[in-house]
Amino acid sequence: MPSDNAMKSALILQVNGEIARGIENWADVDTTPEALLSAAVEELGQAAHAINHNEGIERARQEVAEAIGVLSWLWDIVEIYQRPAPVVVSLDQIVKEVVEECQIRHIDLKGRSKKQHLVEARQVAMYLMRQETDRPLREISEVIGRSPSTVSYAYSQVAAAMKSDPELRRTVVRIQHRLRA
Repeated sequence: MPSDNAMKSALILQVNGEIARGIENWADVDTTPEALLSAAVEELGQAAHAINHNEGIERARQEVAEAIGVLSWLWDIVEIYQRPAPVVVSLDQIVKEVVEECQIRHIDLKGRSKKQHLVEARQVAMYLMRQETDRPLREISEVIGRSPSTVSYAYSQVAAAMKSDPELRRTVVRIQHRLRA
């Protein structure tokens, strides 16, 4: 019989795998805290149904993992909703925070490298510049060294990816939290 630690490790791996699938199932749902809470309750109801109707431990675990995924998303959204009075954020502050969070050099953020971690850091910076400021696309594009259409594309890419990538979402939320502190 496997040890408790081995069983816990296996469950954690399954939960991590199901978190992304759980979020995918609710990707088109309204992301207000109320809607996400409703989605989590529905997932937990499906887990209870699986248990009560002897559908197997794997099915119950899957449903619980999906509920955890939705609750993780809810947790991140609630952090954003609980922000204090609006803080004026500059584009330079965003650059500084992204460089620090992603552990890259300032020059790499504006560079042309296609290394995945640098591309992702650039896209996060453009997303945050659009999300956290009222600066026009032209100004953002000048700061980041890309065209306005690239800034717009990066914003939509990150917004979509955050629905299915919990780590990306956490990265963005951590930066937003520091920007608002």
